[in-house]
Amino acid sequence: MKSGPLRIPEDVKAEIAAMNLRGVTVEEMIARMRERGLPKISSIAVLAAVTKVGLGRAKELVHFSPVWEDRRASDDAFHDSLYEAAVQAGFVEVEESALKSGTHG
Repeated sequence: MKSGPLRIPEDVKAEIAAMNLRGVTVEEMIARMRERGLPKISSIAVLAAVTKVGLGRAKELVHFSPVWEDRRASDDAFHDSLYEAAVQAGFVEVEESALKSGTHG
C-alpha cells in the first residue's frame, strides 16, 4: 500500500469551493463529494480547506453526516480497535476509571 499525500482531483476541489461560495449547505457538499467518489478522509480534508473549519470539526461534520451513516458503525469499530492496540502497545496511557467506563480520548 502506497502512503503519501491525499490525491484529490482539482476539479472536485474547485466544484466544492464553488458550492461553498454559492452558500450550499455542508450536507450538500458532503453528499456531492461522496457522489464524486471521494473517500471520507478526502472529504474531511476538502471540507476543512474550503470552509476554513479545523480538521477536527470537519471530521465531525463528515463522520456524523447522514451521507456517511452507512459507514459510521464500522468506522467507529475500526477507530476503537486502533485505540485499544495503541493502549496495549503502551503508546497511549489511560486512567483506570476510563478503562472501566469504556470511555477514552
